[in-house]
Amino acid sequence: MEQQRLDEERILLERPKLITASQTNEIRRTHDRSLYNILSIDGGGFRGVMPAIWLTAIERGTRRHCSSIFQMLAGTSTGAIIACGLSMPPAANNTEPIYTARDIVYLYNRHASDIFVPATRRRLIYRWCTQSSRYSRIGRELLFKKYFEGALICNSLTDVVVPAVQADHTRTYLFTRYDSRTGNIRPASIVDILMSTTAAPTYFRPHAFDYSAYVDGGVQMNNPTIAAYSEALRYGCRSEDIFVLSLGTGDYVHDPLRWPTASRNCCF
Repeated sequence: MEQQRLDEERILLERPKLITASQTNEIRRTHDRSLYNILSIDGGGFRGVMPAIWLTAIERGTRRHCSSIFQMLAGTSTGAIIACGLSMPPAANNTEPIYTARDIVYLYNRHASDIFVPATRRRLIYRWCTQSSRYSRIGRELLFKKYFEGALICNSLTDVVVPAVQADHTRTYLFTRYDSRTGNIRPASIVDILMSTTAAPTYFRPHAFDYSAYVDGGVQMNNPTIAAYSEALRYGCRSEDIFVLSLGTGDYVHDPLRWPTASRNCCF
């Protein structure tokens, strides 16, 4: 416990000194307001720490929160954790995000194992017989409640777009701040949204709320850039004013030359 307290204090001390809300507003007044910047973050499990590290460098270099640089944050699965974390204020009337990108890096480093909590032995036997989910939802739910308890998407500091797949219709559904504010849908909690977009099939059970069930948005849209761009056009932005920073989570590319010697020789 003492070591954990020291680690958390070190994180707080090392957080970049970002500019205040009034300074951010002044920067916005001196720049072209017509530009609409989108940050799009792919799904990718624990590899989500990579875009979080890159965004930490951006915040440190610009001395600005991501919510003051981008007008929209979009993310699928693990990318949604980052997008929501960087756009949520501690209270509905606050103008600063509750977390920095460095805080999100800490979340991954400290709590990555909490997201995938193996089921009990009895549960594994039951899963083998019934083909049910591989992991318990408890770890994810507790973690999301710890960081986002009470947060609603309608209160985010930027436009937010999070894809999930409706399990009963097998179609992509977009959770957006825009729709939650215009009254088209009832404002969803960030906990429910993250539970939905991270519910990877066979690993987790679909997350059900508001009379529907959802699974991982990465099933159909691991890269949410197209959805984010389409939403920006729907909001009235001109295509020439839209700029997108799309961050992936890395991928393993198999080296075809690293085959057994005999097999490789057959190719030449």
